[in-house]
Amino acid sequence: MVVKVNEALGINYELEKSPPAPYITRYMDMLNSCQELAIFSLGIKSGLFAQLKEGHTIKELLSKTNWHEAIAHRLLQCMYAYGFINKHGKYYKNSVFTNNFATSSSPFAQLRTLSAVHFNQDMHTRIINALNGPPKEKVPITEVFNAPVLLSMAEHCIRGGLQQTVSFLCRHKKVREAKKMLDLGGGHSLYTIALTRRNPELRAVLFDLPDVVEGAAKPVVKSYGAERIDFIKGDFMKDDIGNNYDLVLCSDVLHRPEKEILFILTKINTAMQEGGLLAVKETHLNDLKKNRFAAYFSLVLSTFDPEQRIFSSKGFNAIIERSGFKVRANIALEAASDSSYLTLAERV
Repeated sequence: MVVKVNEALGINYELEKSPPAPYITRYMDMLNSCQELAIFSLGIKSGLFAQLKEGHTIKELLSKTNWHEAIAHRLLQCMYAYGFINKHGKYYKNSVFTNNFATSSSPFAQLRTLSAVHFNQDMHTRIINALNGPPKEKVPITEVFNAPVLLSMAEHCIRGGLQQTVSFLCRHKKVREAKKMLDLGGGHSLYTIALTRRNPELRAVLFDLPDVVEGAAKPVVKSYGAERIDFIKGDFMKDDIGNNYDLVLCSDVLHRPEKEILFILTKINTAMQEGGLLAVKETHLNDLKKNRFAAYFSLVLSTFDPEQRIFSSKGFNAIIERSGFKVRANIALEAASDSSYLTLAERV
Protein backbone atom coordinates (compact mmCIF):
# COMPACT_ATOMS: atom_id res chain seq x y z
CA MET A 1 0.00 0.00 0.00
CA VAL A 2 1.36 3.40 -1.00
CA VAL A 3 0.72 6.11 1.61
CA LYS A 4 0.72 9.69 0.44
CA VAL A 5 2.87 11.95 2.61
CA ASN A 6 1.02 14.84 4.25
CA GLU A 7 3.19 17.96 4.40
CA ALA A 8 1.95 19.11 7.83
CA LEU A 9 1.67 15.79 9.68
CA GLY A 10 4.27 13.69 7.88
CA ILE A 11 1.67 11.12 6.85
CA ASN A 12 -1.80 11.22 5.31
CA TYR A 13 -3.98 9.96 8.18
CA GLU A 14 -7.12 7.94 7.49
CA LEU A 15 -10.09 9.87 8.93
CA GLU A 16 -12.95 7.47 8.18
CA LYS A 17 -11.82 3.86 8.55
CA SER A 18 -10.40 2.65 11.86
CA PRO A 19 -7.14 0.66 11.85
CA PRO A 20 -7.53 -3.11 11.24
CA ALA A 21 -8.82 -4.67 14.46
CA PRO A 22 -6.18 -7.39 15.09
CA TYR A 23 -3.29 -4.98 14.58
CA ILE A 24 -4.62 -2.01 16.54
CA THR A 25 -5.47 -4.39 19.40
CA ARG A 26 -1.90 -5.66 19.52
CA TYR A 27 -0.50 -2.11 19.24
CA MET A 28 -2.73 -0.80 22.05
CA ASP A 29 -1.79 -3.77 24.23
CA MET A 30 1.88 -2.87 23.73
CA LEU A 31 1.23 0.81 24.45
CA ASN A 32 -0.85 0.09 27.56
CA SER A 33 1.85 -2.29 28.83
CA CYS A 34 4.43 0.49 28.50
CA GLN A 35 2.17 2.87 30.43
CA GLU A 36 1.45 0.29 33.13
CA LEU A 37 5.16 -0.41 33.59
CA ALA A 38 5.90 3.32 33.74
CA ILE A 39 3.26 3.87 36.45
CA PHE A 40 4.57 0.90 38.45
CA SER A 41 8.03 2.45 38.21
CA LEU A 42 6.60 5.76 39.50
CA GLY A 43 5.43 3.99 42.65
CA ILE A 44 9.04 3.03 43.37
CA LYS A 45 10.65 6.35 42.42
CA SER A 46 8.18 8.38 44.47
CA GLY A 47 8.77 6.20 47.55
CA LEU A 48 5.07 5.31 47.79
CA PHE A 49 5.56 1.54 47.72
CA ALA A 50 8.22 1.77 50.44
CA GLN A 51 5.69 3.60 52.65
CA LEU A 52 2.83 1.18 52.00
CA LYS A 53 4.44 -2.11 52.95
CA GLU A 54 2.19 -1.67 55.97
CA GLY A 55 -1.29 -0.16 55.80
CA HIS A 56 -1.65 3.60 56.28
CA THR A 57 -4.44 6.12 56.08
CA ILE A 58 -3.79 9.12 53.86
CA LYS A 59 -3.40 11.23 57.00
CA GLU A 60 -0.68 8.89 58.30
CA LEU A 61 1.02 8.87 54.89
CA LEU A 62 1.07 12.67 54.78
CA SER A 63 2.53 12.90 58.26
CA LYS A 64 5.41 10.64 57.17
CA THR A 65 6.09 12.28 53.81
CA ASN A 66 4.85 15.88 54.09
CA TRP A 67 3.39 15.46 50.58
CA HIS A 68 0.77 17.75 49.04
CA GLU A 69 -2.59 16.26 50.07
CA ALA A 70 -4.53 16.63 46.79
CA ILE A 71 -1.71 15.25 44.63
CA ALA A 72 -0.98 12.42 47.08
CA HIS A 73 -4.67 11.48 46.99
CA ARG A 74 -4.61 11.27 43.19
CA LEU A 75 -1.39 9.25 43.28
CA LEU A 76 -3.13 6.75 45.56
CA GLN A 77 -6.17 6.68 43.26
CA CYS A 78 -3.95 6.02 40.25
CA MET A 79 -2.05 3.18 41.92
CA TYR A 80 -5.32 1.66 43.16
CA ALA A 81 -6.79 1.89 39.65
CA TYR A 82 -3.91 -0.18 38.30
CA GLY A 83 -4.13 -2.72 41.12
CA PHE A 84 -0.71 -1.86 42.58
CA ILE A 85 -2.18 -0.99 45.99
CA ASN A 86 -5.31 -2.12 47.84
CA LYS A 87 -7.74 -0.12 49.92
CA HIS A 88 -9.53 -1.42 53.02
CA GLY A 89 -11.73 1.27 54.52
CA LYS A 90 -9.43 4.26 55.10
CA TYR A 91 -6.25 2.18 54.83
CA TYR A 92 -4.03 1.83 51.78
CA LYS A 93 -1.50 -0.99 51.44
CA ASN A 94 0.64 -2.50 48.70
CA SER A 95 -0.85 -5.42 46.82
CA VAL A 96 0.89 -8.78 47.17
CA PHE A 97 2.16 -8.29 43.62
CA THR A 98 3.79 -4.97 44.54
CA ASN A 99 5.35 -6.30 47.73
CA ASN A 100 6.87 -9.17 45.73
CA PHE A 101 8.59 -7.06 43.09
CA ALA A 102 8.78 -3.44 44.28
CA THR A 103 9.97 -3.50 47.90
CA SER A 104 13.50 -3.95 49.21
CA SER A 105 12.46 -6.59 51.75
CA SER A 106 11.31 -9.05 49.08
CA PRO A 107 13.64 -11.80 47.84
CA PHE A 108 12.10 -11.24 44.38
CA ALA A 109 12.70 -7.46 44.33
CA GLN A 110 13.16 -5.86 40.89
CA LEU A 111 14.00 -2.37 42.13
CA ARG A 112 17.02 -1.70 39.92
CA THR A 113 15.27 -2.87 36.77
CA LEU A 114 12.09 -0.95 37.50
CA SER A 115 13.93 2.20 38.57
CA ALA A 116 15.70 2.18 35.22
CA VAL A 117 12.43 2.43 33.30
CA HIS A 118 12.57 5.76 31.47
CA PHE A 119 9.09 5.96 29.97
CA ASN A 120 7.51 9.30 30.90
CA GLN A 121 10.67 10.25 32.81
CA ASP A 122 9.98 13.99 32.66
CA MET A 123 6.41 13.54 33.86
CA HIS A 124 7.52 11.31 36.74
CA THR A 125 9.96 13.98 37.86
CA ARG A 126 7.16 16.54 37.69
CA ILE A 127 4.81 14.36 39.78
CA ILE A 128 7.43 13.65 42.45
CA ASN A 129 8.35 17.34 42.66
CA ALA A 130 4.67 18.30 42.92
CA LEU A 131 4.13 15.84 45.79
CA ASN A 132 6.63 17.85 47.77
CA GLY A 133 4.89 21.11 46.90
CA PRO A 134 3.20 22.21 43.66
CA PRO A 135 4.76 25.13 41.75
CA LYS A 136 3.90 28.46 43.35
CA GLU A 137 3.00 29.76 39.91
CA LYS A 138 0.39 27.66 38.12
CA VAL A 139 1.33 26.61 34.60
CA PRO A 140 -1.34 27.77 32.12
CA ILE A 141 -2.93 24.83 30.33
CA THR A 142 -2.32 26.75 27.10
CA GLU A 143 1.41 26.22 27.58
CA VAL A 144 0.94 22.47 27.86
CA PHE A 145 -1.10 21.90 24.70
CA ASN A 146 1.06 23.75 22.19
CA ALA A 147 1.31 23.10 18.43
CA PRO A 148 3.90 20.24 18.61
CA VAL A 149 1.90 18.47 21.35
CA LEU A 150 -1.33 18.81 19.37
CA LEU A 151 0.27 17.33 16.27
CA SER A 152 1.30 14.36 18.41
CA MET A 153 -2.30 14.11 19.64
CA ALA A 154 -3.33 13.70 16.01
CA GLU A 155 -1.58 10.32 16.06
CA HIS A 156 -3.52 9.36 19.15
CA CYS A 157 -6.94 10.22 17.73
CA ILE A 158 -6.59 8.33 14.45
CA ARG A 159 -6.11 5.00 16.25
CA GLY A 160 -9.91 4.77 16.17
CA GLY A 161 -11.13 7.47 18.53
CA LEU A 162 -11.68 10.11 15.85
CA GLN A 163 -13.39 7.69 13.49
CA GLN A 164 -15.70 6.41 16.24
CA THR A 165 -16.52 9.94 17.44
CA VAL A 166 -17.36 11.20 13.94
CA SER A 167 -19.41 8.07 13.22
CA PHE A 168 -21.53 8.60 16.35
CA LEU A 169 -21.95 12.32 15.64
CA CYS A 170 -23.11 11.76 12.06
CA ARG A 171 -25.92 9.48 13.23
CA HIS A 172 -27.49 12.62 14.73
CA LYS A 173 -29.80 14.56 12.41
CA LYS A 174 -28.64 17.91 13.80
CA VAL A 175 -25.05 17.10 12.84
CA ARG A 176 -25.99 15.92 9.36
CA GLU A 177 -28.04 19.11 8.78
CA ALA A 178 -25.78 21.61 10.56
CA LYS A 179 -24.82 24.74 8.61
CA LYS A 180 -22.29 26.43 10.91
CA MET A 181 -20.01 24.65 13.36
CA LEU A 182 -17.50 25.82 15.93
CA ASP A 183 -14.59 23.53 16.79
CA LEU A 184 -13.43 25.14 20.04
CA GLY A 185 -9.78 24.43 20.75
CA GLY A 186 -9.71 22.44 17.51
CA GLY A 187 -5.93 21.98 17.57
CA HIS A 188 -4.82 19.65 14.78
CA SER A 189 -8.15 20.23 12.94
CA LEU A 190 -8.75 16.56 12.01
CA TYR A 191 -12.23 16.49 13.60
CA THR A 192 -13.19 19.60 11.62
CA ILE A 193 -11.90 18.12 8.38
CA ALA A 194 -13.70 14.82 8.95
CA LEU A 195 -17.05 16.49 9.77
CA THR A 196 -16.97 18.90 6.83
CA ARG A 197 -16.27 15.92 4.57
CA ARG A 198 -19.38 14.16 5.86
CA ASN A 199 -21.64 17.23 5.56
CA PRO A 200 -21.15 19.18 2.31
CA GLU A 201 -23.39 22.02 3.57
CA LEU A 202 -21.37 22.57 6.74
CA ARG A 203 -19.10 25.58 7.19
CA ALA A 204 -16.76 25.28 10.16
CA VAL A 205 -14.88 27.74 12.34
CA LEU A 206 -11.85 26.43 14.19
CA PHE A 207 -10.90 28.51 17.23
CA ASP A 208 -7.53 28.12 18.94
CA LEU A 209 -4.46 30.00 20.12
CA PRO A 210 -2.55 31.92 17.44
CA ASP A 211 0.50 29.64 17.61
CA VAL A 212 -1.70 26.54 17.39
CA VAL A 213 -3.69 27.86 14.42
CA GLU A 214 -0.53 28.84 12.53
CA GLY A 215 1.62 25.88 13.63
CA ALA A 216 -0.92 23.05 13.51
CA ALA A 217 -4.46 23.76 12.29
CA LYS A 218 -3.79 25.77 9.12
CA PRO A 219 -0.98 23.55 7.81
CA VAL A 220 -3.06 20.40 8.34
CA VAL A 221 -6.16 21.87 6.68
CA LYS A 222 -4.03 23.01 3.73
CA SER A 223 -2.36 19.60 3.41
CA TYR A 224 -5.72 17.85 3.24
CA GLY A 225 -7.05 20.37 0.74
CA ALA A 226 -10.05 20.86 3.04
CA GLU A 227 -12.63 23.52 2.23
CA ARG A 228 -15.25 25.53 4.14
CA ILE A 229 -13.03 25.91 7.22
CA ASP A 230 -12.32 29.34 8.71
CA PHE A 231 -10.11 30.23 11.65
CA ILE A 232 -10.36 32.49 14.67
CA LYS A 233 -7.15 33.03 16.62
CA GLY A 234 -7.40 33.85 20.31
CA ASP A 235 -7.80 32.65 23.89
CA PHE A 236 -11.36 31.43 24.49
CA MET A 237 -11.10 32.48 28.14
CA LYS A 238 -10.70 36.09 26.99
CA ASP A 239 -11.68 36.58 23.36
CA ASP A 240 -14.87 36.49 21.29
CA ILE A 241 -15.58 33.07 19.76
CA GLY A 242 -18.11 34.10 17.11
CA ASN A 243 -21.85 33.43 17.05
CA ASN A 244 -24.87 31.84 15.38
CA TYR A 245 -23.50 28.27 15.61
CA ASP A 246 -25.91 25.35 15.36
CA LEU A 247 -23.17 22.82 16.22
CA VAL A 248 -20.26 23.20 18.66
CA LEU A 249 -17.57 20.57 19.22
CA CYS A 250 -15.23 20.57 22.21
CA SER A 251 -12.74 17.71 22.02
CA ASP A 252 -10.51 17.25 25.08
CA VAL A 253 -10.44 20.94 26.05
CA LEU A 254 -12.64 21.00 29.18
CA HIS A 255 -10.36 19.23 31.69
CA ARG A 256 -10.14 22.38 33.81
CA PRO A 257 -11.30 23.67 37.20
CA GLU A 258 -15.09 23.69 37.48
CA LYS A 259 -15.45 27.49 37.46
CA GLU A 260 -13.52 27.67 34.17
CA ILE A 261 -15.68 24.95 32.59
CA LEU A 262 -18.81 26.86 33.61
CA PHE A 263 -17.42 30.07 32.14
CA ILE A 264 -16.54 28.39 28.82
CA LEU A 265 -19.86 26.55 28.49
CA THR A 266 -21.86 29.69 29.28
CA LYS A 267 -19.88 31.52 26.61
CA ILE A 268 -20.60 28.71 24.14
CA ASN A 269 -24.30 28.79 25.02
CA THR A 270 -24.47 32.51 24.22
CA ALA A 271 -22.79 31.91 20.84
CA MET A 272 -25.27 29.19 19.76
CA GLN A 273 -28.65 29.15 18.12
CA GLU A 274 -31.54 27.96 20.27
CA GLY A 275 -31.82 24.19 19.94
CA GLY A 276 -28.22 23.93 18.73
CA LEU A 277 -26.20 20.82 19.53
CA LEU A 278 -23.16 20.77 21.82
CA ALA A 279 -20.84 17.76 21.44
CA VAL A 280 -18.16 17.31 24.10
CA LYS A 281 -15.52 14.56 23.91
CA GLU A 282 -13.86 14.36 27.30
CA THR A 283 -12.22 12.04 29.82
CA HIS A 284 -14.52 10.91 32.68
CA LEU A 285 -13.66 9.12 35.91
CA ASN A 286 -16.61 6.91 36.87
CA ASP A 287 -14.82 3.84 38.21
CA LEU A 288 -11.17 3.71 39.27
CA LYS A 289 -10.78 0.12 38.12
CA LYS A 290 -12.41 0.65 34.72
CA ASN A 291 -11.19 4.18 33.93
CA ARG A 292 -7.48 3.72 34.58
CA PHE A 293 -6.37 6.34 32.06
CA ALA A 294 -8.59 8.94 33.77
CA ALA A 295 -7.00 8.16 37.15
CA TYR A 296 -3.51 8.73 35.72
CA PHE A 297 -4.52 11.80 33.70
CA SER A 298 -6.12 13.35 36.79
CA LEU A 299 -2.80 12.89 38.62
CA VAL A 300 -0.88 14.50 35.75
CA LEU A 301 -3.25 17.49 35.57
CA SER A 302 -2.91 18.13 39.29
CA THR A 303 0.80 18.82 38.87
CA PHE A 304 -0.08 21.87 36.77
CA ASP A 305 -2.89 23.04 39.04
CA PRO A 306 -4.25 20.99 41.98
CA GLU A 307 -7.72 22.44 41.26
CA GLN A 308 -7.80 20.73 37.87
CA ARG A 309 -9.54 17.39 37.96
CA ILE A 310 -11.38 14.78 35.94
CA PHE A 311 -15.11 14.62 36.64
CA SER A 312 -17.49 11.67 36.62
CA SER A 313 -20.08 11.56 33.84
CA LYS A 314 -22.75 12.51 36.36
CA GLY A 315 -20.72 15.45 37.67
CA PHE A 316 -19.80 16.62 34.17
CA ASN A 317 -23.43 16.42 33.02
CA ALA A 318 -24.48 18.57 35.97
CA ILE A 319 -21.99 21.28 34.98
CA ILE A 320 -23.24 21.21 31.38
CA GLU A 321 -26.86 21.56 32.47
CA ARG A 322 -26.03 24.44 34.83
CA SER A 323 -24.75 26.24 31.72
CA GLY A 324 -28.09 26.26 29.88
CA PHE A 325 -28.00 22.89 28.10
CA LYS A 326 -29.98 19.67 28.35
CA VAL A 327 -27.87 16.52 28.17
CA ARG A 328 -29.31 14.01 25.70
CA ALA A 329 -26.68 11.26 25.63
CA ASN A 330 -23.40 10.00 27.06
CA ILE A 331 -21.59 7.59 24.75
CA ALA A 332 -18.51 5.58 25.72
CA LEU A 333 -15.72 5.89 23.14
CA GLU A 334 -13.81 2.66 23.72
CA ALA A 335 -11.65 3.22 20.64
CA ALA A 336 -10.28 6.45 22.16
CA SER A 337 -9.48 5.20 25.68
CA ASP A 338 -11.02 3.36 28.62
CA SER A 339 -12.20 6.74 29.95
CA SER A 340 -13.39 8.73 26.90
CA TYR A 341 -17.01 9.77 26.52
CA LEU A 342 -18.99 11.77 23.99
CA THR A 343 -21.66 13.94 25.62
CA LEU A 344 -24.42 15.39 23.44
CA ALA A 345 -26.48 18.28 24.80
CA GLU A 346 -28.97 20.75 23.33
CA ARG A 347 -29.11 24.47 24.03
CA VAL A 348 -32.38 25.21 25.83
